[in-house]
Amino acid sequence: FPCTDISSAGQQKGFSKDSNTRSGLLWEVERLLNVAKDNDELPQYLLMENVKALVQQKFMPEFNNWLRVLDDLGYKTYWKVLNAKDYGVPQNRERVFAVSFLDKRAFEFPERMPLMLRLKDILEQNVDEKYYLSDEVVTSLNKHLQRNKAKGNGFG
Repeated sequence: FPCTDISSAGQQKGFSKDSNTRSGLLWEVERLLNVAKDNDELPQYLLMENVKALVQQKFMPEFNNWLRVLDDLGYKTYWKVLNAKDYGVPQNRERVFAVSFLDKRAFEFPERMPLMLRLKDILEQNVDEKYYLSDEVVTSLNKHLQRNKAKGNGFG
């Protein structure tokens, strides 16, 4: 589900059931799961991924509500914050992963693995100029950044 209203890069409006935020689309999944349950067609497995802020103090109560919904539907859910750099990707990118099983099976997230690549190992050496931003686009993006900073939006 969208991270837009959870991410520290956004306005952090949240994802509560009646929030009408983009991140609140998670609760549409609840509706769909209830329809599936009524038709005896619940999926055996569910996988969720979102930004690390999902499990920080501000949003943890709603995340716990979501886990209770899954539990009430019969799912056993395991969740953990994983970092891409611990699984072979040369990027520091922390995300929450939740895996839910209808049959209550035991699950363990994969063990971390040593990082064998650096970003420069996978980037192309010769990149066509068409993939670079023009000075005009850079100027426009900087103006946009300044407007958002003045409003208090984004990373500042």
